[in-house]
Parts: sequence; C-alpha cells; structure tokens
Amino acid sequence: MKLKLLLSTGLLLVGTHLAKAQATYGTWVGASQATSFDYNVAAGTLGANYASEALAKTSLSTTSSVGFLVAPSSGTAKVHTAASAGPGFTIDGSKLTFSASNLAGNANKFAIYGLENTSAVTSIFFRLNFNNADTQPVANASERTQITIAFGKSSADNIFENNSQMWDQVLTGIFGGFRFQIGGLPNGGVRHYRTNVGSPYGYTGADAPSNSNTIFNKTSDLDVEIYCNNTATDKQYSRLGGAPITLPGRTYNVYVNGVLLIVQITAPNQISNIPASAEIAADTKIDAMFISGYNLKSGSVGNISISNIKFGWIPESVLPADLTSFTGKKTSNGAELNWATASEKDNDYFEVLRASQDGVFKAIDKVNGKGTTNGNSNYQFVDQNPLNGNNYYKLKQVDLNGNSKEYGPVIVSFDLTTSKLAASVNADHHLLLTYQATENTNADITIVDLNGKKLISQKMNFTKGLNQAKLDVSALPKGLYLIKLGAKGNNSAAKFIK
Repeated sequence: MKLKLLLSTGLLLVGTHLAKAQATYGTWVGASQATSFDYNVAAGTLGANYASEALAKTSLSTTSSVGFLVAPSSGTAKVHTAASAGPGFTIDGSKLTFSASNLAGNANKFAIYGLENTSAVTSIFFRLNFNNADTQPVANASERTQITIAFGKSSADNIFENNSQMWDQVLTGIFGGFRFQIGGLPNGGVRHYRTNVGSPYGYTGADAPSNSNTIFNKTSDLDVEIYCNNTATDKQYSRLGGAPITLPGRTYNVYVNGVLLIVQITAPNQISNIPASAEIAADTKIDAMFISGYNLKSGSVGNISISNIKFGWIPESVLPADLTSFTGKKTSNGAELNWATASEKDNDYFEVLRASQDGVFKAIDKVNGKGTTNGNSNYQFVDQNPLNGNNYYKLKQVDLNGNSKEYGPVIVSFDLTTSKLAASVNADHHLLLTYQATENTNADITIVDLNGKKLISQKMNFTKGLNQAKLDVSALPKGLYLIKLGAKGNNSAAKFIK
C-alpha cells in the first residue's frame, strides 16, 4: 500500500526505490561539514507520553526550560496536542511518534525552530515513517487525514511557532513544504508559489494520473533530505561524494531514500528544482521545520514518526575569499588599498569600486584572485588618480560561478583644491605648468609627495594672464605628487603623475 504525495498532474518516481533506507547528508560547497545541528529525540522532564486532554496544550523545550522533549542545542523544540485529539505524542528511544488529531482543522504538531547560525542556504534531514497508516476510504476531501511538513524561517507567532495548520493561504515564514492526504482518492502536493491560480500560496490541486508512482511509502523508514537555496544565485551541494549538484536560487530539492523527487507543475514539464513558496523574502535564513497531522476519520489509524533530525548550512561568513582585512591610506603614489585573505576557494577576482561624496560606486579596476588556496594572501591596489575630498572604496569579490559579495567601504581623503594651476609631465620628464595669473607676481613653487614631504622648491616669476613654464622633475620616482603655488593673494595646487 502506498501513501501518495501528488500535485498537478503528478509526482513521478525517478530511478529505482532503494530496498533499504540509508541516510545521506549532502554537503554544501562552501560548508566545512554536512550537518551543523543534530537533534536526537529523547524524553525531557514529563516522561515518555504527552497525551491529549480536554483542552489543547503545548510543551516547549529550550536550553533554559525543558518540557516534554529534551532541549535542542539551540532554538526550541515543541509539541502541541489539540483538545481531545487522540493519543498525542510518545517517545520510543530516539523516535517521536504521534497521532493525527481527530478534530477537523485542529492539528497535533511537532516543530523545531529558531536554530542559531543557520543561513539562507540550508539543508534539513530527518527519518520519517507513516507506520503503515490504515485509513478508511473517504470521498469527501474535507474528511481525509492531512499530514503536512514545512520548512522556513520562524518569527513571533508565525506558522512555526503557533499551533495552526498549513492552509492554502499566505503563511509568513514558509519557504516550502509538502502535504499528504490519506483516504479515498489520494492527493496532495508540494507547496510552491503558483502564478496561474487564485490562491498562489498553496499546493497544486489535481490528482496524479493512474500510472504515477511515489517515493513516499507507508511501510518503511523514509530518509528525507531537503536542500533549500533562498538566495538569488546558484548554490551547489554534493551527495555520497559525487559531483556537485547545482540548485538554482529560490528553489529546493527533496530526496527520499536517495531518490530525487520530480514534480510536474505545468504539464508536461517535469522538474526537480521546486520553486519556493515566496512567503519569505530572498536571503532570509531558514531555521525551522514542522510536521503536523489532523482530521483523522473515526476508525482509522494515522500515526507518524520522526527521528534523526539534522540541519546543515553554508555559514553566512563563509565566502570564496575569507577576507581578514581591508584598509586604505594616502601615499605619494595615490590612494593605496591593501587587503588580505586567509584562504580562497574558486576566487576569480576582486573588483575595486570607488565613490565620491555622492555615494555612487563605480568600478575603476579589478585584481585577479588566486583561485583556490589555503594559505594567507596579500593584495594591493593603488588608485593613482584619486578624487578631491573623500574617496570611498569597496571591494567586490567575485567567484568562478559569478557569486559575489562586497566589502568596505574604506575612506581615503585628498585635499586637492580646484585652482587656475594645471600640471602634467611630458615624455622628457619635464613638468609643464599652466597658470592664469591675475597680476604680475613672484611665486614660490613647491612639489611635495602625498605625505606632505617637500621634494623640490624654487621661485618663479609670472606675468598677468596665461603663463606656461617647464620644470625638470626627472629625479623624482614614479608616483602621484602635488605642486603648490604660493603667490600674493593666490595659493593654488594641482596634482600630477610622474
């Protein structure tokens, strides 16, 4: 007997179902390990049974307050039973088993949420068993048992923290999920954002064709792997040491006992990269999941077991280039930027961005990265033509896949006043001066580096009007300099590059 998870025109089996469940923990490219959070179900302070009573009740477990379940290392583990809603929850070793509520629309629910340090690129692993659920055939969909699993971001009183069921309406916090219906004409679906229906925040409605099969069976352990990419760019993970698998932005993959779930959202196109439900914003971290059951028809058995819960993620701080410093300073050659990395992975290049007081950053150059290296690397870039006033610099690190992140800004200031003095160096290493004098005057000419060190000093005579002069600067090393002109009633400055 099979429990079908269906949508639109169906969920299809890919490959051969594995005879024996075997847990797989795929590792994200950029993560040091496959799993970073592990929750082994065990009894807390209330014993191994949490039965429903005349009134609905909830038990929360955290590191500071332990209830029915053992506390997770971070976040909250929760169980909720509806009023007079059947046997409730039991703990058998490391397995949590609970019945679907027999009250329409009132769910029995297990959730784990608020985990620390997760990111927008997160994987979720658990072992599921429907314990050979035996349901009476029901023609009326409103009387069928509903089992839902969802994952996303928890926040105060959203679907992960409250006691609500997952309906066909917008429910803040959901990234994705799937629903099972048991009884009569089996149907269900995965939760994704639908653009061609009146209620886009829900599931597909049509049953599968008769030749469809499913990877969710009712009689054995199901090792479920969910890979979520809630960013705008592609991310990769590897399973069983295989080649990296690319997961596009704002999609998720589901495996059951090693078989990839294929869905048909729009006939006849079959896809495995399931679109997100659009109920959380892109780049929001994923830190929660729940499983719930409700509406069990009288005389049926609808037990659900979950165990071996794990999360893995790409830490937000892990990037292809592990930048350890980024500084800028004024030198005789210009604005000198220095940065260092502790390691690099597939680092293509750094783009140097600059802005003035208007705050608009524009690319001015790029510096090649070192690809992949585990050692320290130091970089330097000199902007030989800085702007007058504050110069704001950023680094945009770009990896081989086109993913990027910006660092900075750092500020380097130059006091270069606009004047009637212009200076440039010709091929003969002579400084050509142009100066518009308002009267006949004697002027002091001084050349300094950008640290203010005086290098050349001499006097020149200028007549009223446009003046041109030549000064030998062949002894100066290459770099950026200031020439200052001090005359009666008029001090001017200009920069030049040797």
